[in-house]
Amino acid sequence: MIRRPPRSTLFPYTTLFRSGDAKVTSHVFGHETSGTIVKTGKNVTTLNIGDRVCIDPNICCASCFHCRNGEYNLCQYVDFSLPKPYQGHFCKYFTHPALYVHKLPENISLEEGSMVEPLACAIWACKRANVGMGKKILICGAGSIGLLCLLASKALGSSTIVVTDVKLGRIQSAEKLGADKVILVQSRDPQEVAKQIVEAFGCQPDITLDCTGTEAAAQTAIYAAAPGGVVEIVGMPHKHANLPILEIVLKELNVIGCLRFVHCFSIALDLMSSGKVDIKPLMTHKFKLHDAEKAFHTSLTGNDGSIKVSLSLIDS
Repeated sequence: MIRRPPRSTLFPYTTLFRSGDAKVTSHVFGHETSGTIVKTGKNVTTLNIGDRVCIDPNICCASCFHCRNGEYNLCQYVDFSLPKPYQGHFCKYFTHPALYVHKLPENISLEEGSMVEPLACAIWACKRANVGMGKKILICGAGSIGLLCLLASKALGSSTIVVTDVKLGRIQSAEKLGADKVILVQSRDPQEVAKQIVEAFGCQPDITLDCTGTEAAAQTAIYAAAPGGVVEIVGMPHKHANLPILEIVLKELNVIGCLRFVHCFSIALDLMSSGKVDIKPLMTHKFKLHDAEKAFHTSLTGNDGSIKVSLSLIDS
C-alpha cells in the first residue's frame, strides 16, 4: 500500500542519535506519521484511495510467543520504522501493511494525525502503571511524552497530578495543560527533590511515570514513591543506572518498564475525536521540507518553546 505522507512529527533524539541500544547513523527518519492513501494492494478491503490515515510503525512477526500472547510490542522480530536496518517515513511515498494503518476521523486533521502515535505511547504508559480514578500521579519530565502522559492521566480520572522538570518553559507548559502542581527541579540531590514532591502532594504519590530516562529522575521517583507504589520508566534510559535498591525492597515498590504500546491507536483516536484529549497545544512548530535541518535543530534544542515539531513532506 502506497501513501503520500504530508505530515510527520519529529522524535527528539540525543546528539548521538541513539534509541536504546540502537545507534542511528545513515537512516531515513520518521515514525510519527499521517498521510493520504494513493494506492492499495489487490487484497486490501479496509482502506480506499483518498483515505486520510495515521500509521502504526510496529510491524510484528505475528507468530512468536509474544505476538501470539497479544504482546506484540515485545516481538523480537518487529519491523519498527526507527532503528536500522528499517527505514522511516520522511519521504513522499512509502508502503505499509493495511493492518497497521488507521483511518482518521473527520474532525482530526492530518497534522493532528501525526500525533496519534506518541499519544498511543502515553496511553500505554498509563495502562501499564494502572493510572486511573483517584490516583495521585507524579510525572518526571515535561517534554512531549511527559505532557502527553499528563493529558492521558487527566482523561483517565487521576485525582492529583504533579509534574517536575529542570526547564522553566516546560513547567509552564505543564501548568497550562492542567497539572495540579509543578516543581522546577533545581537541586541535584534526588532525596531533596523527593521531599519537595511529597510536600506538593501532601503525601507520597501512588504512581510515578519517569519520562526523562535519567538516573536522577529514577532515583527521585523511588525516594518519593508511596510504599507499594509503582515507578515506571517511560523515557529511554542509558544502559546502566545506579538506583536505591534497598528503598525498592523496603517499600515493596513495583518498578516496571514500558516499551511502545499495545492496541492503543483506537483509544488515542477516540480520545482525540471526542475532545477529551486536546493535543493541539503541544504542536508548537511547523516546517516545510526545505527547512528540515532547522526543524531537527528546533526539536533537538527545544528552542523557542518547542514541544512537538511537525514537518510537511510536501513543499507545495
